[in-house]
Amino acid sequence: MKIDNDKKDNIENVKKQKELTESRKIGEVRPSKGHTLYEVNLKDKTIEVAIFEKIDIDWYTAISRDYSKVRKLISKSNCIYISALNVKNVLKKLKAKGL
Repeated sequence: MKIDNDKKDNIENVKKQKELTESRKIGEVRPSKGHTLYEVNLKDKTIEVAIFEKIDIDWYTAISRDYSKVRKLISKSNCIYISALNVKNVLKKLKAKGL
């Protein structure tokens, strides 16, 4: 009996690790000029400033002056991202969406 329980625990741990390492492109989020990108966690009901990861650009993108790919959003599960001027506006947008 103990062996069966150990096997189930191992299978669950492997599934959780695979879910965390998978990443997929959902779309592009470009905040409007003067706005900040906010991360709204629907599960915990918290609002935070979104975290970006810096990406090094290669020689060809520097020559073409395409600096739009300098940073990448670190997306989290159960979160939506809203471009707004401040937290008060984020709350207004959430009420308009019915969340």
